[in-house]
Amino acid sequence: MDLMERIVSDRDFLMGKPRVKGTRISVSFVLYLLAGGTKEGDIIKHYPQLSVEDIRACCLYASENLPGGKPDWKFEGSFLDSDEWALVEGDETQTLESLFRNG
Repeated sequence: MDLMERIVSDRDFLMGKPRVKGTRISVSFVLYLLAGGTKEGDIIKHYPQLSVEDIRACCLYASENLPGGKPDWKFEGSFLDSDEWALVEGDETQTLESLFRNG
């Protein structure tokens, strides 16, 4: 499932606030917990209906719905999967190491 498919908005639930699909847990509540320093594992422990992917979907939803629109770049890879990252912008790909090295 695409991360963005995990976030829904329905005026019959939470007055239309974006929420995690199948729950009454709003995106803003998940972000509030993260901003307060709550770890993903602790959120899932207290709200077992959530998954790590749901939490990431909340962050993605927030980043794509900030004023200014969706960013035109993306990361290839994952923080958890590898130390090898690449920043892709248009046709150019750079590793994060080269970005820091080239300043």
